[in-house]
Amino acid sequence: DRDFPQRTSSTNAACAAGRLGLRTGWSGRVGDDDAGKAYLAAFADYDVEVSSAQVLPDSITDLCVVLVEPSGVRSLMIVPTINAYPELSVTVKNELKRSTFAYTIPYALSWFQEFSKAVHAGGGKVVVDVEASIPMPKEDVYSALRMVDIVFCSEEGALFASGKDNVDEAAAEILA
Repeated sequence: DRDFPQRTSSTNAACAAGRLGLRTGWSGRVGDDDAGKAYLAAFADYDVEVSSAQVLPDSITDLCVVLVEPSGVRSLMIVPTINAYPELSVTVKNELKRSTFAYTIPYALSWFQEFSKAVHAGGGKVVVDVEASIPMPKEDVYSALRMVDIVFCSEEGALFASGKDNVDEAAAEILA
């Protein structure tokens, strides 16, 4: 299995949507440490609902540091401590069914199928962030992309997902 990176993209998207006044929620896993408590409490500043977030006892919250070069190129330094997919409980699935947009990174294909099915059941759109560091095996990425309505990806993510060496060819392959 690949590492489970901190969900910085979905967190940023939830906070941005909350600041825009949209009804927004975040569900994922955090530890019961001070960082996890601060993480969940900080969502209140952005009007993001976190009642379906999962707090894992005796766990340390993942850490992600984003480094940005003056050119704008960013690098992620990830310390994954919670090696488990976010649970798709009945509560979470019901929230997904009520979503207009549901944004995630692709995990295992079976998890992603369940996630997408819940979102589409309510008429919502599935939005994914494809990076070279996603925790989905490369051979499953195309199957997952068939269930997606909107894809965000970095150049490295496009090259990873497509297996191409050229970003224009990668974009064409992903769109196909």
